[in-house]
Order: sequence, then structure tokens, then C-alpha cells
Amino acid sequence: MPAQNVGSGHENGEMHTVRKIETLSENGGFLIPGAEECPFCAVFPDMEKIFAKDALPDIPPNIQPRQLVDAFCKTCGVIDEMLTEMEVFSAEIRARETRLSELTAGSPEAEAVRAEVAQIRQKMTQYAQQVHLLYHQTLEWIGVVWSLEPERPEVLRYILFLFSSAVDSDQYESAYVLSRELMAQKVCEREPFLYEMAGISAFMVGKFDVARLCFEEAQKRDVQTASSKVCQELIPYYVQAWKTEQTIRQQELANGELPRVIIETTKGTVEIELFENSAPNTVAAFLQLVKDGAYDGKRFSAVVSGLFARTEPVAVNTPFERDPAGPDARKHFRGSVVWAQTETEEQGNGQFFVMFTPAPQLDGKYTVFGRVTKGMDVVSSFRRTGPEVSETGKETAPPDRILSARVLNRPGY
Repeated sequence: MPAQNVGSGHENGEMHTVRKIETLSENGGFLIPGAEECPFCAVFPDMEKIFAKDALPDIPPNIQPRQLVDAFCKTCGVIDEMLTEMEVFSAEIRARETRLSELTAGSPEAEAVRAEVAQIRQKMTQYAQQVHLLYHQTLEWIGVVWSLEPERPEVLRYILFLFSSAVDSDQYESAYVLSRELMAQKVCEREPFLYEMAGISAFMVGKFDVARLCFEEAQKRDVQTASSKVCQELIPYYVQAWKTEQTIRQQELANGELPRVIIETTKGTVEIELFENSAPNTVAAFLQLVKDGAYDGKRFSAVVSGLFARTEPVAVNTPFERDPAGPDARKHFRGSVVWAQTETEEQGNGQFFVMFTPAPQLDGKYTVFGRVTKGMDVVSSFRRTGPEVSETGKETAPPDRILSARVLNRPGY
């Protein structure tokens, strides 16, 4: 995959560029080279923890702060060099594969080219493993280094890489943390295109006042695009919707604990709170399905960036009366859990989906019956799904799936 620039600018007279190469996989998930089998890379790193001021790792007593920053920047340089080499390897592989398609299968020349491809792939694997190791080493110290010398080009480029990766992979909680850091250091003033990304991140996590200010700054600097204009226009709607939602949640809290479900997935644990007061029939049906093990082993068969992660159908053996999804029903926010059944369908098929983003176009059409309270980073890390076989004929990796689901606080289930 060729490198792409998602943002660039100048810092202390030096050019820096946010690069995307082999780091955001084609299926939309966050992926560092060599991280395919790493359990720590299954989910995007939690930026709230990494940048927590009271949790930053201590600098070893035999190392000066400037030495740490210099070592970090040197390591970043090594990573950049290796990624550049990996681009060259990728180009060489593509060229040889094109040549292979022109040769007679099994011919001596074809076999020689095939052997060259294997050698280059082996080098790619070795480089990827090294980049993966260096990534973990730098990630451990980025919070400290950023607090020491945020103006260093290598440090800023690293932060911008994390920021753009978080936005692109629907990891908006982490993106919002990074946007706060960038604005605190006045980077957005020097790189105004970041205001739009910061505004989108704030909008997605319900920080509508912050989103409004960021969009206004982007607008003033003439760097606003159509996507953020849509978010900006929706702010009045969502300010009122969020106010209503908070009032409902306070009432629910006063009425007692709502049912909760723990879902273990191939990416990690997700906890869901169910709105039994707002959607009692749907919640009861969902709890029964969980109790019956209907979701165990089921895949997230439709995971669409910027929209949702949806399960595959399950057998619903007991008919139930669907809760209406009218104008007064709960709205679709990031993390909303939604029953995949419209007003025109007599009976749902047990599918539900979790929203990556607010979706006003779905309000009044689908029943929101819960919300993710823990593990939204896990949901956002689900593999983006497509056809079982890509256009090139190469098999795609299997979708993420539910390993098990259980009800936490309802003895009858």
C-alpha cells in the first residue's frame, strides 16, 4: 500500500508529514506492521491512560530528560526509515507479481521470480516485526516526551500519526484526548486543518460546545470540509437530544440499576446497559436470547466505518411485541445499542448493532434499547467486513465474533 499524506506543515523550520503506511489496514482497523498476532495491538491504545498526568512513567534516574527525548526521536527516525524500505519492498513485490502474470506457470523464469518474491516477503516480515517492537517502545514514553518537548518535529509527527489513526478507525474517545493535547500546545493554531478533526472528535463523544468552537475556527481559517459542516449543522439538534438523554439517565439512576450484559468478543470485553424502562419488550427479548446462548459464536457480519457494527441473525423462537420507535424514542448516539428491526417488519431476527457515530437519519426508525458503558474502544476495533473473497481473489480475514454473552444483574436470566 503506497504511503499517503493526511496532513503536513512546518515546525521550527522543518517539514513534518503525517504518514499512513501499513498502519491503517484496508479494512479500516488500526494496525501496526507486525502486530497481527500481538494481543496488545488488538485494540487501539487508550490515550486517556497514556496522557494521564498522574500516571506517566518515571524517567530512570540515570537518564536526563533531554536524553530521553533524543532517544525517542532517534527511534522514530529508525521507524520512518524502515517504513520507507517497506514501501520499496511493496513496490518490488507488485512489480514481480505483474511479471509473474505474464510468464508461463511453472517455467524456470517464473519459479525464479516467485523465489524472489518469497525473499522480499521474508524481509518485509522481519522489518514489520522490528517496527512493531519499536512502536511499543515509543508508545510507552510518548506521554512523557510530549510533556517535555512537544515542539520537537518527531514528537509532533508521532502525536499527529496517533490522532489521524484514531479518527480514521472510529476511536473518537482517544482522538478527543489527543485533540485536547494538540490544542493545549496551540498546534491547531499553526496547523488549522486540525481544528476540523478536533471538532469531529468532540462531536462524536458528545462534547458539542467544544465541537462548535473547533468548527468555527476551521470555518474562519477556510479549512472546513463538507463532512464537518454536516456535524456543525447537527449540533443544535444533538444539544437538545443529549440534554433529554441525560435527563432520562438521571431518572433511570433514581429508579434503580438497569440490567447489564457482558459480551466477550474476539477483541475484548464489552459491557452494555439495557433501557428496560424505555424499551421493555425489546430488552426482555434480548435478555432471553442472551440466556439461551443465541449470540455465542455469532459474528459481527457488518462492520462499517463511520456507522456501526452489526451482528448476524439469530433464531428468535418467542414472538414479542416490538417497542415503537417513534419521535419520542431514544436517539442514536455513539455507543447506542439498536435492535435491527424497522417499523415495517413484523418480527426481528435478533440482530443488533452498536453505533460508531450519532445517526439522526435512524432516529424514529429503529429501537435504541441500550448503550455501551465499557469497551467502546473494543467495538471500534472490530475488523471492517466485506465480501468473503476480495476482488483480487485473496481470502479476507474472518470477522470478529461474540465468544459468549451473560447477564450480570438479573437472577432470572
